[in-house]
Amino acid sequence: MKECQLDDLTVKWLLVAQSIFNKISIDNKGVYDKVKLMYEDLQRPANILLNYTDQQWKTYKKYFRVIEFDSCFSLNPIEDDVIINSTFQNISRIQLDFVSKVSNILNSYVKTGQLTEDEQASFEYESFDVNVYNLKNRITENIICKNPDISVIKFEIL
Repeated sequence: MKECQLDDLTVKWLLVAQSIFNKISIDNKGVYDKVKLMYEDLQRPANILLNYTDQQWKTYKKYFRVIEFDSCFSLNPIEDDVIINSTFQNISRIQLDFVSKVSNILNSYVKTGQLTEDEQASFEYESFDVNVYNLKNRITENIICKNPDISVIKFEIL
């Protein structure tokens, strides 16, 4: 994320974008700190519902699926297959739609022959600069499926 003004909408948008991207780089320490505070505060409503104090949450959060902030956000530049840079100012619905569908858009470029998986490309859309370095489909690399050995299961027909 390129330098931007700090406002709550930007911070909230970054929290939403975190679910779409592997990692988000923020080059502004003030924005980074604000996003971190809001991110760490996301569990507060559930903690109130469960009647957890902050100390209890620190003890029991290991039993919940919690994604650590540093695994999602970075103050350092990121190297990856596709990098999207933006100032994230005056975010519109069109921009939100683009970000949520960017992988579908890139896949359609590959399917229509406008872009090959090994080809590097750059383009702009609204306030986004998209740099494509590699379009390898990495979905299968992240699938973990362990099925039990069914040869040891005995079936009985009644």
